[in-house]
Amino acid sequence: MLQSGRLRRLIVIEALQQGKDKSGGSEQVWIPVTPADGIYAGHTSDSGTLRPATKAAGGEVPVSAEVFTLRWREGIKAGMRVVSRGLYYRIRHVKDLADRHETLILTCETGVRDG
Repeated sequence: MLQSGRLRRLIVIEALQQGKDKSGGSEQVWIPVTPADGIYAGHTSDSGTLRPATKAAGGEVPVSAEVFTLRWREGIKAGMRVVSRGLYYRIRHVKDLADRHETLILTCETGVRDG
């Protein structure tokens, strides 16, 4: 069972979906799949590494694995993102701990921009 005292970080999980812009055209928008005021999760950081940036950006981009632990929720998938304290984290892996539908472990990547 997940202890509530360990859930100290307020997060919002968002999914990229088709939406409409102001002129009625189609665009990709991030839509919250959790309450917009957030849910509580535990948070830990693994050590950082560097990965090559795109040719346009040049150089390297710092990346670290961030792990968020939360109570089980249906529908959370890799490719979504976590928003916490104004930072964006791309969800790379979703683990249902012990396949018991009690705890989710989200392994995320930092260095992600809005969008």
